[in-house]
Amino acid sequence: MFISNQALAIALLAGSPLTQAGSPHILRQAPANPSALPAGWSYTGCYVDDVNSRLLTGAYQPSYVFSRAEVCIAFCTGQGFPVAGLENGGECFCAPSLPASAVADQAGCTTPCRGLASQACGAPNRLTVYTGVVPSPTSIAPPSPTSSCPAGKQNNLCCRGVDRWTSSPYNFGTLCGYFPPDPLEFVGNVCTPKDPNAPCPDYQRVEGCCAGLWPGDCSMGTNCQKM
Repeated sequence: MFISNQALAIALLAGSPLTQAGSPHILRQAPANPSALPAGWSYTGCYVDDVNSRLLTGAYQPSYVFSRAEVCIAFCTGQGFPVAGLENGGECFCAPSLPASAVADQAGCTTPCRGLASQACGAPNRLTVYTGVVPSPTSIAPPSPTSSCPAGKQNNLCCRGVDRWTSSPYNFGTLCGYFPPDPLEFVGNVCTPKDPNAPCPDYQRVEGCCAGLWPGDCSMGTNCQKM
């Protein structure tokens, strides 16, 4: 079997071995590095899917330019599902559990992720599956009676910015474990509760009224409006 120097170099740069079955020039991508996954999440395996009878049926996100394991896991976490699967380069499927009827095909997930070519994102009718834990959203103490925030958005926050999620989906939620049910929803970026006796600090100059505060490093304000 002859393998060109160019194919070998590509394989080494991708960090993945050449496949032993089929064409020797097809690269086999690997699951996400465990250190890149959110706490409590891990790779489960590669499983057979069927377009006429989906294995994971809880929620769905189409493939897009940033698609990879971390993005899909964040989406499923935001939807409240502890199982995330990627198919055909980046389509993301979620579920409350992996069905007992799932059929494994550990050599079948060979399609690179659109957002990270060295990472496997399933294949046609194959799912790269991860399982983990879903945190519960934290709540903030209600504001003082003098707050001017409206009903339903009574968490007075200081944020770096308040903008529509679609204007910056990469920073405003996708990797922060929050995915708004309404793509035009306004969200807060890196928010903290406002001190009722002091103005917002310079690095969080935008004051907003939000329905809640999503946990995690990004501190997303949910369903926000500017003051």
